[in-house]
Amino acid sequence: MLTTTPSTSTKARLLAGFIGFLIVALIIACFLAPHVFARRSAEAAFQRIKLTMPKSQVEQILTEAGISCRWPDAAGTAPMACYFSDFWREYRIALNRKTNQVDRKSFGFKRSRSIALR
Repeated sequence: MLTTTPSTSTKARLLAGFIGFLIVALIIACFLAPHVFARRSAEAAFQRIKLTMPKSQVEQILTEAGISCRWPDAAGTAPMACYFSDFWREYRIALNRKTNQVDRKSFGFKRSRSIALR
């Protein structure tokens, strides 16, 4: 019974295909990694913020997570809310103007858009 072994050119093509696959996987991972880590930090910060928490603590949590928030002027009439987002979600933290404490927090999922439309 004769057994055949793959030729050298077949082995070379398989190796080249495998190396190509690894390169593509590495490139994709490099583009997705920042979004995954940003999502974790934004979500973790959002989860740490509790109702009735004072504004100073909220700002500290957001700063530690690398999230910058510009609050409206306390004397104005605009809602005292901070908006931030990550790759998949949009977050909102609202403060009570009188007590300067968190009275609402919410998040929503972003609508996915076609990559061709971006």
